[in-house]
Amino acid sequence: MQIFATTHSQETIEAFLDDPHKPEDIVAYVLRKEEGRIVPERFAGTQLAKLIEMVGYDIRRFGSQE
Repeated sequence: MQIFATTHSQETIEAFLDDPHKPEDIVAYVLRKEEGRIVPERFAGTQLAKLIEMVGYDIRRFGSQE
């Protein structure tokens, strides 16, 4: 099963990663504007969970920006 969700809620992102299901089954994308075009950056769930745990990474701060 695949679920596509979009959110601006850090709490929702963390809840998905804390769920007893496998974080390695979760993938997140950040869409960023670079030189007038949209560039996606992929984060594996385990990578994102480690970034949040280690440095309080907030994926929302690195999204689409002018």
